[in-house]
Amino acid sequence: LFQSRDGSVWAGTANGLSRIRNGRITSFSTGLLAHRYVSAIYEDQEGLVIAIAALGLFRFEEGKLRPYLADQIGESPFIYQAYQARNGSIWLASGAGLITIKNDQAIFLTHEDGLLDNNVQSIGEDLEGNLWLASAKAGVACLKDGLVWTLSMKEGLYDDRVTRILPDHHGNLWMACPRGVFRVTKRQIDDYLGGRAGKVDSIAYGAADGMKSSECSYGAQTPGCRTRDGLLWFPTTRGVVAVDPAEVNFNFLPPPVAIEQLIVDDVALPPTENLELPPGRRRIAFHFTGLSLLVPEKVQFRYRLEGFDQGWLSAGDRRAAYYTNVPPGRYRFLVTASNNDGVWNQTGASFSLRLKPYFYQTPYFVGIVLAVLALGAGGVYRLRMFELKKRYLAVLEERNRIARDMHDTFAQNLGGVALQLDSIKMQFTDIPPLLLQKLDQTSQMIRYSLAEAYRAVRDLRARILETRELAEALPEIAEQTTAGSGVVLDIQLKGTARRLPSIAEDNLLRIFQEMMANAVKHARARKISVELAFDTTSLTLRVADDGCGFDAEKAFSLGEGHYGLLGMQERVERLGGRMSLKSQPGEGTEILVQVPMTT
Repeated sequence: LFQSRDGSVWAGTANGLSRIRNGRITSFSTGLLAHRYVSAIYEDQEGLVIAIAALGLFRFEEGKLRPYLADQIGESPFIYQAYQARNGSIWLASGAGLITIKNDQAIFLTHEDGLLDNNVQSIGEDLEGNLWLASAKAGVACLKDGLVWTLSMKEGLYDDRVTRILPDHHGNLWMACPRGVFRVTKRQIDDYLGGRAGKVDSIAYGAADGMKSSECSYGAQTPGCRTRDGLLWFPTTRGVVAVDPAEVNFNFLPPPVAIEQLIVDDVALPPTENLELPPGRRRIAFHFTGLSLLVPEKVQFRYRLEGFDQGWLSAGDRRAAYYTNVPPGRYRFLVTASNNDGVWNQTGASFSLRLKPYFYQTPYFVGIVLAVLALGAGGVYRLRMFELKKRYLAVLEERNRIARDMHDTFAQNLGGVALQLDSIKMQFTDIPPLLLQKLDQTSQMIRYSLAEAYRAVRDLRARILETRELAEALPEIAEQTTAGSGVVLDIQLKGTARRLPSIAEDNLLRIFQEMMANAVKHARARKISVELAFDTTSLTLRVADDGCGFDAEKAFSLGEGHYGLLGMQERVERLGGRMSLKSQPGEGTEILVQVPMTT
């Protein structure tokens, strides 16, 4: 139904359009209107506009139809309602979203713009001029200052299937749905739209409030309207319901709440404070009630189990809360209720309980298990270290046996050969010079081999680095090498001593042994200076003596017999370091070795 500016009442029917003017009814049901359903009617400055199902919008002028905005709206969307807001703007509720007509331009507002559902079935306007859109399955939406706000059952709406929204003279919103009529107060709407509240409370009305049927019917047309006397009219499956908001009494009295009993694994228990439950209880049910003599069936409940639930849970009108598999611990159950007008009891009822754990669920058991695991791990570690030590000692024992055999056989035999050659040179004075030179070279090679044999024996028997760091081992080796020789030692340690990789320490130890042996046996030094310096990136070892010295340029010539220097050079290069040698006959010798700490 629509009343135009000239006072005519227009009715859209399933068979065209009818006009009531001056007590006469005129029907228009020919042409495009024949057997066509007119679903919406409105009037703009140019005249009447009607919506014909499956054909779109048309201008109606003196019984003639002219397509309107066909290139923008088309024929497909069904238009449920045409609404002219108080500011004069035209809005269409359609199956393709909300449509507004401005300067002969159709602008769509859809799901992409924030609507929960494109199927908008009716439009309402509150006292502030905000538009409210009803959807048959996705709650309601509010168009406020160009922004879309949505409201559904998740935010406290009584039902998502809203078919009509009507404001009363106080600004409260009344909504129709298949479950009846419900109301949301203006204060709650303002708090929600203002961001001060995240939910609203819906006050429902049904058969208990005088309705013959709580199911509000709806079809192609938007059901319900507000008349000039302030009454709100809603159609139901058993007639029309009229609501007078001025006569609706508000119930300010919150219902008292009581927890009646606790049922644990089918055994009823009284809800006494600090109740303790034995271990293994799997099913817990809390039974409660709220007293409201006015409309008891509309009492709503919400509850929470502190220590288990993250927040309040809505029970609706159910008077029980059920929990399964609650872990052991201390909890407090709270329940509150609201009356038929949504006034909540802010105190509610509560009591605490404790679900005892099995022994294996206690911290003591966990501590014992951790301690046993720690002891077991420690025992396994100790056993592993014992086995490793046993194997290591066996390897050392074998090395010592090999060292003894080398010393007692190979080294002794080489020493005997060297003595025999010296004896030949002493007994025979007429040895040709060339042969004498060969004998000297052979004697030097044998002595070098003998020195290498003794060094190999020392390598096999060296255990000093097993219990000491390099900075502690070098002074001890220096003292052992010079013992009984009268050599004066000057040993200096610079920087903070740190451990190197074992292969680096072992090679440096052998290099130092060679340095000290050369200074004592070959250079016949009276004083030896040793300097071991640590810095952040490298280690420097310097050994200087005041011995006889030699020609450093010929130091690495095999003919000169300096095989030990070649071995030292090779060891240093393997460590990624460098070695320098300074020596002149009669001026002593200085050897400098520098290796990186990360070797």
